[in-house]
Amino acid sequence: MRINLLDKAKKLKNLGARYITTVAYLNPDTGDKVVVTHLFDLNGKLEELTYEAEFSETLESIKEVYPAVEWSEREIMELYGIEFSGYPEEEKNLLLSSGGHPFPLLEVEKQKVSRKRHE
Repeated sequence: MRINLLDKAKKLKNLGARYITTVAYLNPDTGDKVVVTHLFDLNGKLEELTYEAEFSETLESIKEVYPAVEWSEREIMELYGIEFSGYPEEEKNLLLSSGGHPFPLLEVEKQKVSRKRHE
């Protein structure tokens, strides 16, 4: 069952949590999903919202609650091909419009997982 990220982000915000950053990586065990983790500071303690996403999945954005997350979500969209709700179709912010793999980090991490499995 998918967690409701926006509701959880709102609860953290109401408790006074500050957004720190968002990280994403290819699940090294399966190689078929991207793990996305939002990190927060709540009274000096690290809190996280972590979930796995299918490559073509659209995830719920938390930018309504934490506007600073926008840059991280845009990076994940461009580098891994995961979509977040609430973003209009725009030109790429990070990558050139032409040439190369459409989602470069996804391709690099898939190669690493493949090599690791064959060792």
